[in-house]
Amino acid sequence: MREKIHLTDFYIDSHFSWKLPKAVTFLAGAEYQHGTGNAKGADFDYQAPFDGSVAPQVEEPTTLDVTIHDHRNFLGPYVSVEWRPIDRFRIDAGVRLNIAHESREDADPGAETSSSDRRTDVRAGVNVGAIFTAWQHDQDSLNLYVDYRDTFKPAAIDFGIGEAEAGAEEVFSSPRQRAV
Repeated sequence: MREKIHLTDFYIDSHFSWKLPKAVTFLAGAEYQHGTGNAKGADFDYQAPFDGSVAPQVEEPTTLDVTIHDHRNFLGPYVSVEWRPIDRFRIDAGVRLNIAHESREDADPGAETSSSDRRTDVRAGVNVGAIFTAWQHDQDSLNLYVDYRDTFKPAAIDFGIGEAEAGAEEVFSSPRQRAV
């Protein structure tokens, strides 16, 4: 497999925070991420002995005719609250709405295959945590904490050139990331 990949990412996060009575801080904001991935590649066959005794001489393809275009938008409005009942103890809790939209087009003229897919995922995420400073001296401290998170992260873009004709599962929904 031979590929040329171009990635573009844009990320912005903005929020407001308010100090409230009784050592409470309230935070509200949103983040947005846009990503575009374009890949051009070629797939080719070669054979190598199982024992690895001889490295096959493989002529790399010069025409990169397999293409993948993937566009993603992620929006996540969120709110959280922090409470410090005493100086050494803090409790955090938050909720966010994750809205992810992806569109993907794959084309392989050599195998006469192409596909197009669009998908939108909307999921809520929550987190709750607490931290207690058991010991502190100068800049050293011993912190005990507990944290629970039920969050969502879109899968990484998978540029698995040539997987469709090899009988692999649909690339669009694949949660794994391949090294290229």
